[in-house]
Amino acid sequence: MSGRSTLIGVAASAAGVALLLAGCSGAGGAGSAAGDTTTASTTKAASSAAAAPSSATVASEPESAEATTATPAPAKQPAGASIWNPCALPDSALAAAGLDTGSKEKVAALDGSGALTCKWKSVGNTLELHIVSSTATEADLKATGNYVNFVPTSIGLRSGVQYRAAQDTSKLGCYHSTATQYGLVTFTVKTLKVQTDAFNSCNDVGNIAAALVDQLPE
Repeated sequence: MSGRSTLIGVAASAAGVALLLAGCSGAGGAGSAAGDTTTASTTKAASSAAAAPSSATVASEPESAEATTATPAPAKQPAGASIWNPCALPDSALAAAGLDTGSKEKVAALDGSGALTCKWKSVGNTLELHIVSSTATEADLKATGNYVNFVPTSIGLRSGVQYRAAQDTSKLGCYHSTATQYGLVTFTVKTLKVQTDAFNSCNDVGNIAAALVDQLPE
């Protein structure tokens, strides 16, 4: 599919976020219906399936005992997966990033783009985080005209870009995207502190992305 069509998935998955960022708020918030999103995996040939169990099963457990210390091991992708699944992030890493793991919701891509989205709220309910995985590129984002204030940035050894929604005149939210072998992974933070100016959504999204960067695929 074209880069522009896959980008629609990013915009659709975070459509509710963008509306709220623009001040078109309602108590219901995110705009996209929660739903199960599945990751495509390559079907094994019959001869391979007979010889050994399929390697396409998602393995969320670390491969070795060493991986259980300090930083949780990134969740494995199914063999042949075409996109990374942010919903597979380990709860231990999310909790370390200050997120309420019990608030997790899967957000369905209603446009059929295949983009995968999960969202969480922070402990203390001060912000909402969406993580969107898509096959879009940074060039696709810029081509839409829906985003502004692109600033090159880096988290750890990863380069990325920080930006805002063009309609977010109140600067309630901020985006950070970084490229992976599957496409862009985009962290989106929307502040829930709407009665105060005591927030910086770009600082918040940078801090959360830095806490989770080791969990992202190459």
